[in-house]
Amino acid sequence: MKEGGDHETWQNSGMNSGRATRSASRKKHEENIRDGNDIASESWRETTTINEPGDKVEKSESRVPLEESTPGRNAENCKKNGEEISVDVDNNEEPVDVDVPDPDFYDFDKDRSEDCFAVDQMWAIFDDVDGMPRFYARIKKVHSPFKVDITWLDFVARDEDETAWRRNRLPVACGKFKHEKTDTIEDICIFSHRIVWEKGVRNSCTIYPRKGETWAVYKNWNIEWSSDPNNHREFEYEYVVVQSDYTHESGISVARLVKLKGFVCLFMPTKNTRMGSFQIPADELLRFSHRVPSFRTSGKERKDVPEGYFELDPASLVSNLEEIS
Repeated sequence: MKEGGDHETWQNSGMNSGRATRSASRKKHEENIRDGNDIASESWRETTTINEPGDKVEKSESRVPLEESTPGRNAENCKKNGEEISVDVDNNEEPVDVDVPDPDFYDFDKDRSEDCFAVDQMWAIFDDVDGMPRFYARIKKVHSPFKVDITWLDFVARDEDETAWRRNRLPVACGKFKHEKTDTIEDICIFSHRIVWEKGVRNSCTIYPRKGETWAVYKNWNIEWSSDPNNHREFEYEYVVVQSDYTHESGISVARLVKLKGFVCLFMPTKNTRMGSFQIPADELLRFSHRVPSFRTSGKERKDVPEGYFELDPASLVSNLEEIS
């Protein structure tokens, strides 16, 4: 198992000052992140790979250009502490300003600063769907000033349902992945957090929610979304803390989190255990949208903040959080 940086093991305490603002232009990425890179326009890859018993891979004859499916975002400007961040991810819509407020207690930006990057780490990257951290990349080389050579990870479907989900470009954040094409990225602001992963066979790896992590799950999720994907691209979320590691037999146990009013992004576990805890079976892992980095309170932050609450990274939360809390 590779450790990807849970806050329990590698967090730094601190307070943010000012406000971070992202100007995201909701554009689909049609150019490779690295200027002058022709790999994306000249390469092709399978739209579907199904994991069979014995880890055999069946390849589909249907293919699409790599540039249409490779994760990536091109950020022209990346500034923090209240300055504008401009991200190019969609060619069809005007830029939309997304205000990312500072959390009350923890400085999540410290966990994605330049000195946090090292070879062989896996990182989550904000995607071009709704700006949540669902793309994954492995660090191959780190340059100074900041520039990283990375290898993208690509989801490997296990069955026909997952194949249909992937074919219709619905987002995926956990399961089995394989290493794909390489890129060079100079924009540190597209990185969200390090992730925990396990090495597999044949250049693959697995990523599952782990006990103690906080994740977003889709409200009213249904695997049949893939049959009508265009009506299921505006997602609503609820937030959970993972209570058990993944097993093929039972899946994952989670407990709902409830946002506290008066705080930017502080959540508490649901008091009603019967209503708050539930099981996500192994064949419903696509219900997980994305991991949300979090800081668990010690009870010393403020008099009105007890131990065991979760401050979630606002960069991985929806902007209308108060309306759904």
